[in-house]
Amino acid sequence: MPLLCSSRRTRDSQAAVALTASLLCGVAFTSELTAQQISPRTVPVQMGQQFDIVPSDRAAMGNVRIALDDALLDPFVNPAKATRLKAGLLSVAPMLLNQSNARGGGKTLPISGIFTSGAWSFGGLFAMQQLDRTQLTWNAPLSERAASNQYLTAIIARRFGDGYSLGASVYSATLEAEQGVDQLYSGADRIVQDGSASDARVGLTRQWGGGQKFEVMVLRSNFDMTHDVHYPSFQTFTPPNTFTPVAARAENFRDHTTTWGAHSEYSRPVGTEGWTLGVLGTINRLSHPKIPDYRINNVFTVPRDPGHTWAYNAGVGMSRVLGSGTFGFDVILEPMYSTTWAEAAKDTVTARGTTILKGAHTVDNRQRRCAASGSR
Repeated sequence: MPLLCSSRRTRDSQAAVALTASLLCGVAFTSELTAQQISPRTVPVQMGQQFDIVPSDRAAMGNVRIALDDALLDPFVNPAKATRLKAGLLSVAPMLLNQSNARGGGKTLPISGIFTSGAWSFGGLFAMQQLDRTQLTWNAPLSERAASNQYLTAIIARRFGDGYSLGASVYSATLEAEQGVDQLYSGADRIVQDGSASDARVGLTRQWGGGQKFEVMVLRSNFDMTHDVHYPSFQTFTPPNTFTPVAARAENFRDHTTTWGAHSEYSRPVGTEGWTLGVLGTINRLSHPKIPDYRINNVFTVPRDPGHTWAYNAGVGMSRVLGSGTFGFDVILEPMYSTTWAEAAKDTVTARGTTILKGAHTVDNRQRRCAASGSR
């Protein structure tokens, strides 16, 4: 269960009434890759399986993977692992997703493949996705009833001597919608999204005597979305019988995060009964030049919230293959440390009579998160 705690310093006591609730989502293009790329969240928003576009041999096992190989997924996690395949593969895995309570759904058609030629391996993935809009109102245009996303990945890898392999991959996505965003703008009747995601990885693996395996990988990813949000007109009521009209309005927000990361894993057989032990470690630095001014439960967040996050994980896993059956478990500890702040748009005189200069911090938010997870 995640453990969350935070602290705040403010230059003006009036700013303390604002609520900071930053959701950093969509950073990883599939939730199955989160051991390498960590996406912190401070708002419990259900995103479904929108980014689960890469097929996996271990999906039915809760994606246990530290001490288990996954022939379908591994080349898209660390591109150097594409050289472990002795023959090529082709996968076509259509997927349907649906959320209860009319929260939308969609369908995805991913086509992926790995091909080998001597010491070289090549691979790629292309996926088309349609997401249904959620909770449409009478004035929502028909063109907004569905949104289309496209995903593209390319992989190249080469096997060298002494068990070494080197690989690189690039990923790009064009996004018209992201699930869960409608839950972040209370009272909105229309949200138009547009943006992109990209990812570049370089990986190195080595296999040597006794079944020992080691890998290391570095990555850089970028996630950039805009949200055009429309709020309808309404009336506020003040007892005993006063109604005040509030005009409709439209607002534009940007959600931008850049991530640098490094990841390593090591596994080896232990004992004589077929057990394999694996360990992993990851470090991510996420930079958030712009976080949207979300409105959750009709409470506004602190505006103009840039910031950064350091995220780590350390894990251990064990597996055993017995005939046609496979057993495995992973345990991962994932601490994160996030800092965001609000900057003064202009020189501002506070209630205490002091002046906050343009660009100076008006609010500092610090959050710590520690999550322990296990799967088998």
